[in-house]
Amino acid sequence: MAMYGMNGRLGAKCKSVILLTLFAAGLSLGGCGIFPDGTFGPRTPQNGINVVIEGPSEIGVKKVARYSAARSISDTGQSLTVAWALADKPIGSLTTINSATGIATSFFVDKGGYYVLEATVTDPNGAINTKSVVLEALGTGRNHPPVAIIKVTEAVPVQPQAGAGGAAPTPAPSVFILDGSQSYDIDGGPIRYEWVVSGAFNSDLPMTDPSSPTVTVTAYNGVASLRVFDGADYDEASSVFPAPAAGAARSAQ
Repeated sequence: MAMYGMNGRLGAKCKSVILLTLFAAGLSLGGCGIFPDGTFGPRTPQNGINVVIEGPSEIGVKKVARYSAARSISDTGQSLTVAWALADKPIGSLTTINSATGIATSFFVDKGGYYVLEATVTDPNGAINTKSVVLEALGTGRNHPPVAIIKVTEAVPVQPQAGAGGAAPTPAPSVFILDGSQSYDIDGGPIRYEWVVSGAFNSDLPMTDPSSPTVTVTAYNGVASLRVFDGADYDEASSVFPAPAAGAARSAQ
């Protein structure tokens, strides 16, 4: 749906204004509209099925959001089948729904921002109707916590040193780039970075400035942790390195 482009680094506030404006004005879009419970879908039953989604429209980060379609009905009185899907979630979110089928579902709210949950309801005759609910994940007050994202690249593998007398080469550390620049705050505010790296290091080449979006570290292996702050809330991400091969990269949210 066109309304699903609400996560990311820009434009989240515009989405809220649009939703509130549509609700206040009672407008409809192609027979659809915003319901008082925060859901989006047909204003009248389609194909004889009225989809009702019960659950929160906003929630705190790091909590479980629970939804039910038990009150959905068919004008024929037949039993209904429900299929759930997360149609949108914040960039960097790793969450998934706990049950894709069944009358109820839930998911862990791991990042601040907006989630869109869809319920597609069918009856034994093949009639089908879909409805969506928008969930806003908040931190302190009305603030949306920032989202930490790490990308690890093995930039310069250090060549092993030949052992004395033909012995096996001595393992050498590599130079790793830890990139947190894709971290973001959908409210558009500045964010502060705090890196912590643990592992086996070359003590002569420590990590560069741990308050920078991107840092470099020379190590054999380790774990990189990034915490980002927006002044009210924070988020954390971590990644194990080394990368699989020279020049290869992997991301962790």
